[in-house]
Parts: sequence; C-alpha cells; structure tokens
Amino acid sequence: MMELCIECKKETSWGTGNFCNRSSSNDGALDGFLCADCQSLECDRCHKKTTEYQLDGEVICMECIADAMANQWSNPVGEQLTIGDI
Repeated sequence: MMELCIECKKETSWGTGNFCNRSSSNDGALDGFLCADCQSLECDRCHKKTTEYQLDGEVICMECIADAMANQWSNPVGEQLTIGDI
C-alpha cells in the first residue's frame, strides 16, 4: 500500500527512507502524511529549513536557540532573556 505525502506526493511508507520523519496530516480534503521536507519551516534567523523549531512570533530553529542560550552568559546579571530576545 502506498502512503504518499499529501503535499508533494512522495512515498512515505516503510522502507522508502521517508517513513521515520513523516507526520500525520489532514488538509481538509486529504488525510495522510507529510514528509519531512513538506513539514519543514525556514528559520527566520539563519534561513535554514528545519523540522525542529519553536514558534514565538517567528520561526526559530533549535540551533539558533542553542546559540542564543550560549550567548546568554554574557548578559548582565539579573537581566532575563525571552525567546523574543534571542
């Protein structure tokens, strides 16, 4: 049985290499899966496509969040950062 991505129609069934990163999806007309490429968003900071991100008014990938957290230690004591500051 073929299990196609409802966006790009790529095969997402077991053994295709697209199985483990697919996610369930329903666009109102079709019920199925999204492949990793179709569920990826572009980071607003580094402009790389990723499936691992946080939304806080913008798309921020985990790599950019980690970089910002590493830089947090150079902040003055007592000043708190929020994701919007990153």
